[in-house]
Amino acid sequence: MKIVVISDIHANLDALTALPESGDELWVLGDLVDYGPNPREVVSLLRSRAHLVVRGNHDQAVGFEDDPRCTPRYRKMAMETRDYTIRTLNRDLARYLQQLPLHKVLERDGKKFYFCHSIPLRPALRLLPGGFRSLGSGNRRTRSRLPARRTHPYPFHPAGGLDDSGESRKPWPA
Repeated sequence: MKIVVISDIHANLDALTALPESGDELWVLGDLVDYGPNPREVVSLLRSRAHLVVRGNHDQAVGFEDDPRCTPRYRKMAMETRDYTIRTLNRDLARYLQQLPLHKVLERDGKKFYFCHSIPLRPALRLLPGGFRSLGSGNRRTRSRLPARRTHPYPFHPAGGLDDSGESRKPWPA
């Protein structure tokens, strides 16, 4: 089975359609929208083709008209493109972004994969979803995998944590 894993498309339809890889499944680790000119087309295309999609901080910002929680260097641009994206998406696509999970656990060939846009572990809080007790334990054939891309701050409220299914108990910090 060939699996293509991508993230941070940021409404760039040209980049998405130029993806040279084809595979049996497409897994998307968040940030479908913001910054780029084609949010409606990107969300629609990924909604129809991706096997797995998790919510990134920009998907959160657009879906809930929230702060994108990005670095000061990109904040002004993120806020402006967020507003453009909100105006561009229809209600159905905005609701799709709202309903994307923050985390997802999937099993393939006896191995568990934990998906998120942000880091799954914040050392100060010692949070890991059930079944993922150590990032380095187990032998190579049975160890659970943690596909995550991350450069943004940890997005979960410390009091919320994760339940055993890997889902956040709170959708976003207050």
